Amino acid sequence: MAERGWEIDGVAMVQSGTPLSFTNATSTNIGGTTMDLAYYDNSIAGCGSLKQGGSVQNRIGEDFNTTCFTNGPTISSDGGTGFGNTRSGLMRGPGQHNLDLSFVKLTGFDNSKLK
Repeated sequence: MAERGWEIDGVAMVQSGTPLSFTNATSTNIGGTTMDLAYYDNSIAGCGSLKQGGSVQNRIGEDFNTTCFTNGPTISSDGGTGFGNTRSGLMRGPGQHNLDLSFVKLTGFDNSKLK
């Protein structure tokens, strides 16, 4: 669109989200570990899919369903729980997609007429 001195310039950026790992800082599992991978319980209603649906505005502050993470099942008489069942990089955070455009008017000057 260089016709009549106008141009369009643009920059596009597309990024996937960063890998997320979920931990449980309050776990007391049978091995004595107090910081463990989180336990994901897909038997809870609405936890069939970890990723929340809907618009970006509806997901601000909670991109995934936090109620799906619970303490692991109790497996000993003293209340010790099993290890978490999630893995590192279980899901990716929100991605980013940006397109910046600019419209530029090119204007020339005739130096011989400037005083």
